[in-house]
Amino acid sequence: MSGAPLYLDGPAGPALALFDAAREGAERDRAVLIVPPFGWDQMCSYRPRKAWAEDLAAAGYPTLRLDLPGTGDSLQDACAAGLLEAWVEAVSRGARWLEEQTGVGAVAGIGIGLGALLLGRAVETGAPLGDLVLWDGRARGRDVLRELRAFAALEAAQIDPPAGVAAAPLPEGDLQVGGFRVAAETRAALQALDLSGAARLGGRRVLLLKRDGIAVDPRLKQSLEAAGATVETDPGRGYNAMMDEPQFALAPTRVFVPVRAWLEETSGPVAVAQRPALSPPTAQDDGLREEVVSLEQPFGRLLGVVAEPAEPDDDDGGLGAIFMTRYGQNRMHTEAARRWARGGVPTLRLDLQGTFEGDGAYPLHQGSGREQIAPLVGQIRGGLDLLERHGSPSRFVLAGLCAGAQWSVSAALEDPRVAGIMLINPVALWWDDVAVLRANSRALRSRITRRSSWAKLLSGRIPRSTLVAMVRPLLGQVWRLVLTAPARRLQARQSGPVDPLEATLDDLRAAGVEVRIVFSDGEPLAATFAARDAEQDARRWPNLGIAHLSSRDHTLRGLWAQADVHAQLDVWLEELRGGVGAREAATSPGPV
Repeated sequence: MSGAPLYLDGPAGPALALFDAAREGAERDRAVLIVPPFGWDQMCSYRPRKAWAEDLAAAGYPTLRLDLPGTGDSLQDACAAGLLEAWVEAVSRGARWLEEQTGVGAVAGIGIGLGALLLGRAVETGAPLGDLVLWDGRARGRDVLRELRAFAALEAAQIDPPAGVAAAPLPEGDLQVGGFRVAAETRAALQALDLSGAARLGGRRVLLLKRDGIAVDPRLKQSLEAAGATVETDPGRGYNAMMDEPQFALAPTRVFVPVRAWLEETSGPVAVAQRPALSPPTAQDDGLREEVVSLEQPFGRLLGVVAEPAEPDDDDGGLGAIFMTRYGQNRMHTEAARRWARGGVPTLRLDLQGTFEGDGAYPLHQGSGREQIAPLVGQIRGGLDLLERHGSPSRFVLAGLCAGAQWSVSAALEDPRVAGIMLINPVALWWDDVAVLRANSRALRSRITRRSSWAKLLSGRIPRSTLVAMVRPLLGQVWRLVLTAPARRLQARQSGPVDPLEATLDDLRAAGVEVRIVFSDGEPLAATFAARDAEQDARRWPNLGIAHLSSRDHTLRGLWAQADVHAQLDVWLEELRGGVGAREAATSPGPV
């Protein structure tokens, strides 16, 4: 039972959690609850936390991972009132569920960043938690907010709108950080949270993990010791590698061993293990019904969420939709899919191979990218089959960002059920090793030219393993290009001067696929289109629409850019539902 999904019901609504059962025959009398950090850190550390839960389960510890209310696939709004209290209550629910369903003697908590602070607050309010592992923990919410504000200021120069474009102002008191919004009420509640005098934190063991050698919060350590807790520390190596961009983030394996050893000091084996009986989870909220589903694959399974209207709508335009990955960038897929489902369009948010909960290795890091497209297309077609089995119509739209956009193109060309594709910042519409190499090189340049990256490098906070992980995919792509150069030259001589962009768009037009492309400022493929004759292209490809965003960030961390994409998605969907092609959309200049 690896990564089995379930919903934890509570006053704030259902919160999604994933349960990894202890390896049969190795069960111990301790369960572990992992509480994530907030925002961009939660996105980056998803795969590392998945690996950590699997490691703990293999060592005998049943482990539960939370999506906090208002984040991930939990059903609450990200700016709902009382969100901090809902987070703490969800942590308590998770601990109680583990205690009741697994029959263990005690529940240990692992909290990262904000998650560490929430664990402490949950203990204060009576959560059944024993030993605590706090990584980058803080005694006060104001210290967490200070780091969030610093990160927001550092990234502002990278995500500010292009010259001449004004971003919509945030409501007074709200904070934008890493593409996520912290509402003024949540911000005020965090500011007031202080564990310095938390007497209930005493009488337990606490392991404080540093951040690759950066000291633990002295106020937290002193307050824990003053309360009577037994406090130990560990260097916490691997934190920065865990918080790299999601496709590059590495599991902090150097922390797995000392944490297991620390847990083993006060835990032992059990004679008879208790295993919860879990059924496919469903949740309902405000005209929406969601069900967590899985697709079995040769390498494991893919996890997805089907969102449907609570009451079927006969006038749905005959469409279903698939979003590549459950969350999307900064939870955009979650929000768009739920909005569409409430409007009558069934949707599936699907984690493909190596993304978030999808098993297997991330395809663009393994072998030739061209060879990886076929399995991914098969996975997308499996998602279409799944939606059909749920009673969805047989016409579908696909939406994805970057590589997800490229996968959507390939699936649309192979499956006649695909009626339209929304491509957000695609690197290329066809598989092109050179284009992908350029895109990855640009991403690497962006990362190494950030002030924050150089500060980490000079202070020794970027370990060698992270540097290797950053460069290895590029070196592999260069080597493949060298090896395949003779074959590519021969193919070019035999096929003649074929423009792959034009050939792909011709194929999509012939397949009857409506295409909408949305570009941030400075995207290389956008420059390619800009250099072409727009009027001639509109006549040749009446199914093609192109729009531009008020953003210069490929990953859409600006909230105004996300609002632009949501508007584009909704307009395009209504065009398809109403039978209107993309020709009118092609005349729409950006930004929205």
